[in-house]
Amino acid sequence: MSADWGWGIWLIALVLAFNLTCIPAWFLVGHLRRGSDFERKRLETFLYLLRERPLWEGAADTPLKEAVTQLEEHLARAEHMGPLWGRKHTTMAQFELARICDLHPEDGAEILEQMER
Repeated sequence: MSADWGWGIWLIALVLAFNLTCIPAWFLVGHLRRGSDFERKRLETFLYLLRERPLWEGAADTPLKEAVTQLEEHLARAEHMGPLWGRKHTTMAQFELARICDLHPEDGAEILEQMER
């Protein structure tokens, strides 16, 4: 009878170990997904507000357009790769946002202030 119980206990222990591993992983991936979605929405909002400004409409400013293009590419890659593997591209998009704010500090500051409201 003890031989019959031996494999059953190991099976229960294996299932318990698997569950104790998957539950924290579930919460970690959920947190990464929410954080990634928030950052992506923040960057998309910045792009939307930038395109409404007169700076964008009359700009022959190639560094600005180049930075916006790169930001959009990083956002697309981050969305395609998902919350875990796309974190690098989300961070690179945040760097592009900082670059845009450095190129045009007055407009960047106004857009960020408008986003805070």
